[in-house]
Amino acid sequence: MKQGIAESLHNDVFYHNDPLASVVLIGKPDESWIMVNAGTADSGPELLNVVESRYGQDNRPDYIVLTDAHPDHVGGLRYLLEKWQVPVYAHINEFRFLNGSSTYPLPATFFENGLLTDFLSVFMRPAVNVAAYLRPLPHHGKLPGLPEWDWITTPGETGGQVSLFRSSDGILI
Repeated sequence: MKQGIAESLHNDVFYHNDPLASVVLIGKPDESWIMVNAGTADSGPELLNVVESRYGQDNRPDYIVLTDAHPDHVGGLRYLLEKWQVPVYAHINEFRFLNGSSTYPLPATFFENGLLTDFLSVFMRPAVNVAAYLRPLPHHGKLPGLPEWDWITTPGETGGQVSLFRSSDGILI
């Protein structure tokens, strides 16, 4: 697997970008932190290396928050949860894709002459089941333990898609 790009966006916002997914880490290296999304299938070991280089070994996040439950955001989730056993926050509309009861349907075969469907089918995995760790995002619109960060529903790609926003510096994830 090609190693991704890792950069600091702000002193407490760090992102790791591989060709198919972005993972964001919020929190300074000497403080508590959270992970936003969990990468693509089989990216768990690489993400663990990225995390350990930033936060040190055996320093798990307070939780993982998912902006949606597409395969490019949940691929490394099971691997990381085996290591960390932390809560996973998501919009309630994504729960059926995170509790093992449903998988995202592939796009219509007529789109892009079926090439997109063929491409995406490589990354689709059986339904993810992280129900034991799953928590709904709080109704008040704030991230747990990070009151300066709002979560905002931004449905479009999925019915439960959310974005994260910090108004003090205009960072939008």
